[in-house]
Amino acid sequence: MIGGRRTTPDGGVIAVVGASGAVGRATARHLAASGGGPLRLGARRPAENGTPVTRLDVDDTAALHDFCSGAAVVANCAGPSTVVGDRVARVALAVGAHYVDPAGDDRLADLITPLTAGTDRCAVLSAGMMPGLSGVLPRYLIATTPTPVHRLTGHVGGRDHFSPAGAADYLRAEEFGTAHVEWHAGRLVPSAPTGRAVTVPFFPEPVLSMPFLSTEAARIAAAAGLTEVRWHSAFVDGQVAALLRGAASPERPTGEALRRAARLDLFGRTPYQVIVVEVGGADGSARSVALWGRGASELTGAMVAHCAILLRDEGGPPGTHHAADLLDPVTTVTALRQADAVTRIVEVDSTDGLHWREGTL
Repeated sequence: MIGGRRTTPDGGVIAVVGASGAVGRATARHLAASGGGPLRLGARRPAENGTPVTRLDVDDTAALHDFCSGAAVVANCAGPSTVVGDRVARVALAVGAHYVDPAGDDRLADLITPLTAGTDRCAVLSAGMMPGLSGVLPRYLIATTPTPVHRLTGHVGGRDHFSPAGAADYLRAEEFGTAHVEWHAGRLVPSAPTGRAVTVPFFPEPVLSMPFLSTEAARIAAAAGLTEVRWHSAFVDGQVAALLRGAASPERPTGEALRRAARLDLFGRTPYQVIVVEVGGADGSARSVALWGRGASELTGAMVAHCAILLRDEGGPPGTHHAADLLDPVTTVTALRQADAVTRIVEVDSTDGLHWREGTL
């Protein structure tokens, strides 16, 4: 439960914008599997599986208005988020719907906050795998650890597809955090990547671990009073890792180059994503949670569906919120254990903490 008075009746329509993309398709599947109907699906192109989809372009404000009108919740899965911005949010909130967006961080929140001010509408941003689930898991550990938590370490990544929108957003990651830094006592300090593969607990293969402190992780650090936060993006030993390390090209990679490298890494393999989070106390105690998923789009779709159903059935506190700051972490993790996108969740208590060792790329 996310709180707030009930503002929409059970059975209200959930409208999904961008329903034919990777995240939109996953969101629609998870909504249908979770009893999220009735659904209204809109996209620029027809769905590949023949599901009825209303032709919709986010640049057409009039068509977007007609599509969102009468919906209890609008979930925006169109991207790239750095291009779409607040276009869908403006229309959805104007017609009286709650709003969910798997992307967007501080910059999008600054745009949408004035739109929810003085209304009973709730906008939930950063409701994807990262940001979103990557913030829920640390808050879950912090909430369920009986002793004070002082440090946080996280790794997110795997072997996965890059959609066109996902690749575009990844290449503008500086809008969502800071690379090659970590959090120490409220300050950002340099943290250089090793340039070599490391074996991270719970990852099935060595990964290139690249320090990246997201604004989401920084908010958690500030809210929980953490002394140390080390957060990393993880890429398997392969083409994507070589491209990002600079071995494949002396220039900044393009979205198409990133997608091509991901396809090569996936050849003959099954996509997966892993999120591993560890928290520790001053007494040396440590607790960890590891989540395995079927891919970033699937995990994002599960998070969007979870948020949309909660908003439809329970309403939400008026205003603009980041998902990890708003959702109850225990309830959310419990719900995600049942989601098809999640293959396994494991919790570990360890006084020695988790350790990883260097390998070779």
